[in-house]
Amino acid sequence: RFIEASAGGDLEALVALLDPAVEGISDVVPGVVTGATEVAAGILRYLGPPASPTLLHLPVGDQLGIVALRDRRVLALVLLTIDDGLVAHIHALAGPTPRAAVTAILGLT
Repeated sequence: RFIEASAGGDLEALVALLDPAVEGISDVVPGVVTGATEVAAGILRYLGPPASPTLLHLPVGDQLGIVALRDRRVLALVLLTIDDGLVAHIHALAGPTPRAAVTAILGLT
């Protein structure tokens, strides 16, 4: 549902999947974004239209992972922590080291 809402640019559907106090962080942008509407807007900026990367589910330990790809290049790995059925924490890894690791795991080198 997260991928569908993100790819479709559906802010309302995405907000419904997020805990009202969700926190979002990134390894390339300083600070923490909090709140479902604010985090959802940030997600759509990078994962929704018009950016429209291909989004793939990738299990990562006890978290849900979403890989964003364009032209066989990894743009980011987004880790979702689920609590009581809602996304409580989002960690976007878009720096060169995590992108290279995911690229190697997916065999895209």
